[in-house]
Amino acid sequence: MSKKANGELTNKQKVFVIEYCRDFNGLQAAIKAGYSRKTARVIAQENLLKPAIQEKIAAILQKREEEAELQVKDLQRYWKNIMFTKVTDVISFNESGVSFNKNSDEIDPDVALSLESVEVIESFSGNDKSILRTKVKMKDALKASENYGRTIGAFRDKIDHTFETPEERLRRLKGEK
Repeated sequence: MSKKANGELTNKQKVFVIEYCRDFNGLQAAIKAGYSRKTARVIAQENLLKPAIQEKIAAILQKREEEAELQVKDLQRYWKNIMFTKVTDVISFNESGVSFNKNSDEIDPDVALSLESVEVIESFSGNDKSILRTKVKMKDALKASENYGRTIGAFRDKIDHTFETPEERLRRLKGEK
């Protein structure tokens, strides 16, 4: 058995840590790391008791948690932008119709993400005069608010956690008290 003198993990231990963090199955992690099937269960238990391995597992799980938290915060920011962006952040209504407030490359990226589509439709009147119509469709603010609400725990389903013994359930099903 090879040990690193300075507390550094062996290659097998490094693989064990990575595999263990995938599904938290020590036996399978030991087998995938190359330990014998006969000794894998014991090796897994020993490895999980080693401080250096515990630290490495904790670091991986902490990093995973931070990344997940960042992803949730990014989604929340995205949904909030959709909820609060108004069509007038993109276009203005005036006496000649509708005009864009800014060129497309000048629009705030957060506002641009709130746009579902922008169409400019050209049509011609009876005297061959060109008429431009602008159609702006924003992303669904109601759906964004629902998604945002879910991430902050605003919607909770009520679940009845009462417990009844098998005898009580049988009596209830029979209609007895």
